[in-house]
Amino acid sequence: MTHPLLAALLVNNAPDLFSGEVRAHLREDALDLVLGAILAASGILSLIVHGLRKKSDERGLFWFGVFTAAYGFRLIFSTEVFRFTATADPAQRPLWRYLQWACTYSLIPLGYLFLTEVFPQWAKILSRRVVRLLAAFAGAAVLSDLISHRPGSLHLLNNAIVVVGFVVVLRAMPRRAAGHFSLSLRVAGLAYMATVLVENVWSFYAASFSDLFQITEALSFTCFLAVLGAVVVSRIFEREEQLIEVHKELEIARRIQTAILPRTLPSSPSITMAARYLAMTAVAGDFYDFLLPGENRIGILIADVSGHGVPAALIASMVKVAISAQLHCADDPAQVLSGMNRVLCGKMQGQFVSAAYLYLDTENWRLRYAAAGHPPLLRCEGDAIESITENGMPLGLFAHAPYAATERKLTPGSRFLLYTDGLMEAADATDEFFGEDRIRDVLRQAQALTAEQTATMCVERVTAWSGVSQQDDLTLLVVDVT
Repeated sequence: MTHPLLAALLVNNAPDLFSGEVRAHLREDALDLVLGAILAASGILSLIVHGLRKKSDERGLFWFGVFTAAYGFRLIFSTEVFRFTATADPAQRPLWRYLQWACTYSLIPLGYLFLTEVFPQWAKILSRRVVRLLAAFAGAAVLSDLISHRPGSLHLLNNAIVVVGFVVVLRAMPRRAAGHFSLSLRVAGLAYMATVLVENVWSFYAASFSDLFQITEALSFTCFLAVLGAVVVSRIFEREEQLIEVHKELEIARRIQTAILPRTLPSSPSITMAARYLAMTAVAGDFYDFLLPGENRIGILIADVSGHGVPAALIASMVKVAISAQLHCADDPAQVLSGMNRVLCGKMQGQFVSAAYLYLDTENWRLRYAAAGHPPLLRCEGDAIESITENGMPLGLFAHAPYAATERKLTPGSRFLLYTDGLMEAADATDEFFGEDRIRDVLRQAQALTAEQTATMCVERVTAWSGVSQQDDLTLLVVDVT
């Protein structure tokens, strides 16, 4: 059986909007109707604006919209002119009061959510359990109205909750939390609380006389809500300004980090190189640099700081300082890593650095290699690809960690690939890593390509594998010995 309220909402025929009775109701309810329409429209507009700002985590505007719209519709549903024009049957017009009271009951939990979003310190005073209890009461009150066929059946209990709630709000209202709106907010809030308290306390004695205070209550609430809206909007602008400043600072940090990377790659008649550096965010923790102890000799460092973003980038700057101090032992990878480790230990704030150092001597045709918790070096000679691993502890963890180097014969035609784990651990949609085997396949397919072309192919293949989402910083160096 259809509930009478639903039946009333389905009635399409309405009375003459230009009749004398409608005009009489309109004169009586003009203020509530206008304020209700303004508040409902403002709330809906706030929700639309919040929806358009998809990347924002600012929820104050959302709860402002919900709360304001609910109060606006409550005012509209409470007017005789709305009920008269919405339903032709006079017997069914009071049924719109169900919606009025549904909005009234919901205002308490919605108001709590809105105010705790604007003033987070209130959430420390009233726990989340409170809003769940208030929401449960609102649902029970609506159900009570429908079962008893009497809108406002729990109005006395609702009034008591409002009185107690505003006493708590009055005691907890922050004096400076709203910035330069603090005084206006406090005055408007006190005025609204006074009207609410008077109206609700009076309703315990004579409910019929409470209508005398509705106009004052609606006006004071509109003023209070206007100040709250101004607080929300001002905070949105403040946050936007902060985000702009953060973006500016990140851009400066990106430029500084770019400046600490080598501007040009060293080369010699027998060595050519190509580098690719892809940061996951504006700044990254990957780093590479070179030590040039003499002609036909070169030391190549690649490093990866744990973590991402600004903290990792700051430590990468420290790695730059640490490697620059190792020129005196550039021909000994184990000493280079040990010296860097001593410089970094005690300054990492719980983070660490993986690194690999390759020393090439094309005069004596020897190579030396050592690493610190880093992915293996790949050496290509035709179809043969050798994985060279000589790992010690990551840098920055233990000051006296030992490191060892391996020495091999260097032959013309060799190709080396140094890379950070962002290449090997790039994942696709199923979380499968790109892996070393696919890296080897790319190197085999790139035998006839130059170092630059090979570096480009590696980036293209891993980007196609992982899609648009880059989960880690990625750096690689292709070194060709001719």
